[in-house]
Amino acid sequence: MNYISYLLSPFKIETSLYSVFKVCCFIMLFLFNPTIALLTSFVLLLGYKEPSKSDYVAFYICLAGWLGVLNMTKQLFSDQFYYARVFVHADVSNFIEAVIKYRGGKFDLREPAFNLFSVICRLLYGPNPRAYFFTCTFIIYLLQFMALDRVLRHSDREKFEIICSILLSAFFYNAFIQSIHVLRQAIAMSIVIYAIAFKTTTGKNLWIFLVTAVLMHNMTAFFVLLSLIPLLYDKLSLKNTIYFIMGYVVLMATYVQIGTFFEGVDLATISKIGSIMSSTRIDKVEFFSWYVLLVYAIPSLVSAVSIIYRNKDRQELPLMFFSVFYILTFLLIISFSGRQTMQARYSFCLYSLMPFVLPFILPKGNFYQRMFCITITLFFVYRFFFVDLNWKLFESIDNILLNNFSYFWNTKYYNI
Repeated sequence: MNYISYLLSPFKIETSLYSVFKVCCFIMLFLFNPTIALLTSFVLLLGYKEPSKSDYVAFYICLAGWLGVLNMTKQLFSDQFYYARVFVHADVSNFIEAVIKYRGGKFDLREPAFNLFSVICRLLYGPNPRAYFFTCTFIIYLLQFMALDRVLRHSDREKFEIICSILLSAFFYNAFIQSIHVLRQAIAMSIVIYAIAFKTTTGKNLWIFLVTAVLMHNMTAFFVLLSLIPLLYDKLSLKNTIYFIMGYVVLMATYVQIGTFFEGVDLATISKIGSIMSSTRIDKVEFFSWYVLLVYAIPSLVSAVSIIYRNKDRQELPLMFFSVFYILTFLLIISFSGRQTMQARYSFCLYSLMPFVLPFILPKGNFYQRMFCITITLFFVYRFFFVDLNWKLFESIDNILLNNFSYFWNTKYYNI
């Protein structure tokens, strides 16, 4: 039990026999029927006046698993088809070669953590892309939920605010629909978000997570580097935050010029990065819309500014830190003028940060804050199920409600 406690210590999960037994019971119920397990864990969490951490964990596991089941049944589209095809046709007869040559069968050590993860999944499941997408979705959302839980607890937020932010994270359609289309980035972003949450609440770097995130997808390097700046932890105040953001704006204003300089250095990796930064060509992507981005980004920006302004005494430092991150990410997206591919990728990062910011526009304990938090959550949940989600691309809702987990695991929804 001490060894288990050590492994789970970053997540602060209870490891008493009763807590472990309770979570295991929910996992067994999930295998019997994912929807029943999710609803049961949710009702119990709402019913307890002071739920234990294991009650929250059981709900997070069931909710992440239920979203994974939904993605298991999704018809292949766009990049999802690429990930499924590579996974199914990967040659794993030689483990080392499989990792090195996972994508395309050629020697490639770009983002090796993703290759390693995928090869391990391939060895565990065989050529079952549904199981692969379930695992990816489960990891993405469970880490997101655990990060939210950690940040909001340390910011002394109420139970209903934690639940609302979790539901908003789970049922924000724009993030969900991209979760298996930008698979490498989605996994890497969830890893780095948890590492940042850990740093903001303990003051310690979770190095294995930070390194893994960059090796999973190099776009997370932006967040890793920001998370290592001492100023954002030790001296984060309203005045320092304003100065930091102003300096960042100047940096972004000269972004292309900096890229041009790096491109001329004539060193392989640095020159390549500089070429990307200085390029102004227009890319066409399917998942980026300024209109959609701004509809969600502007209210969240207002909330982020509100959080920073009212936390002059740093009483909600974790939320304040994520608010700064949100603003900087939005400014980064603006700086990628003409680079819609980059804007689309970082818009997903922005969507991942939104649940840490949007629901908390007013001080805790405020009646209007409670009403806003509940209203905004119901808005996203309603849109997810009744407006945005195209159920024709997924298993029918009655089958999702009634069947056990093995049904989704074994049913072939598509051929590769």
